[in-house]
Amino acid sequence: KDRKNLKLHGGMICDPLMDLISSGAVASDSNKKKPITTGVAVGSTKFYKYISNRDDIEFKTVTHTHDIDILSSIDNLVAINSAIEIDLLGQANAEMIKGKQVSGGGGLVDFLRGGRRSKGGKAIVALVSTTSDKKTSRIVNNFDNSTITTVPRADIDYVITENGIADLRGKSSK
Repeated sequence: KDRKNLKLHGGMICDPLMDLISSGAVASDSNKKKPITTGVAVGSTKFYKYISNRDDIEFKTVTHTHDIDILSSIDNLVAINSAIEIDLLGQANAEMIKGKQVSGGGGLVDFLRGGRRSKGGKAIVALVSTTSDKKTSRIVNNFDNSTITTVPRADIDYVITENGIADLRGKSSK
């Protein structure tokens, strides 16, 4: 909220966008380009009412919002995505918990690769360091044999948890 002139390009918007806009962090319309481009809105009735008459939000198809050429053409694109766990090689699992599929990869890899290709861009995976009961680390030595690697290590620049930031760019596996 302490930023200014932010533009958002994402697959989905939700309730916290109201606070971000209200704080003044989101850029106003300029050059007829809307500052928020998204594919879908998911949220409360209040959120739907809030966005229903806004002219600063543009809805596009997934073939636009997730297109790597479009993403990489956005200067300074900071692609922030989440994952379920990260291994010590810098690979991300965003799909499985204890061998059970709970999600899909969605546009995760598209956005990370777009962020890496963007002039001045960054590819970030953010997650909390432990499960909600604080008993299991989400930063693991290796993924279980039945776990899918959603994101290869070459597609992640930074891993961020509540404990800090790991810059993985150019790091070896040793």
